Formats: sequence, C-alpha cells, structure tokens
Amino acid sequence: MQKAEKTEYDEKLEVCARFRNGSVTPVSFLWRGKKYEIKKVTFTWDRRRGRSLIRHFSVSDGASLFEIAYDSEKADWRLYNICTEL
Repeated sequence: MQKAEKTEYDEKLEVCARFRNGSVTPVSFLWRGKKYEIKKVTFTWDRRRGRSLIRHFSVSDGASLFEIAYDSEKADWRLYNICTEL
C-alpha cells in the first residue's frame, strides 16, 4: 500500500472550465505559474456558505489529487488540498 501526503491550502486559482446545461466541469487550472491538465474528476459535492453555493471537485492530473472549489456567488475558484503519493 502506498502512502500519501495531504497538504492544505486556501489559494485562488485560474480555472478553465466547461459550463453546460447548468453544470460546471473543470478542465485545467493554473496554480503558482504551472498549468495542470485535469485527467479525471473523481468526486463532487456541494456546500452552502451563506448565500453562496460552493461546488467542490476532487480532480486528478494523473500524478496528484486536488480538491478545488467553485463559489457560484463570487464566480471564484480556490484550491484547498493536494494529496500526493510518497
């Protein structure tokens, strides 16, 4: 069994996403000057924060797992966690 390391963040992201039929799907994101291509969305869930609906995505670039989130009220993307295998 491989070990994984989880690192927490709360940083703004630039995300390329597909908005279709009322849903949003992230395709890639730019973080700290590096572009990450999303190969798979592994899980999604919603949370409410006041009036905002926050849609969380667990996404993989093939090497790491990222938790990113879209705030529908602010039209803002954030990075919350990165899990990498050791």
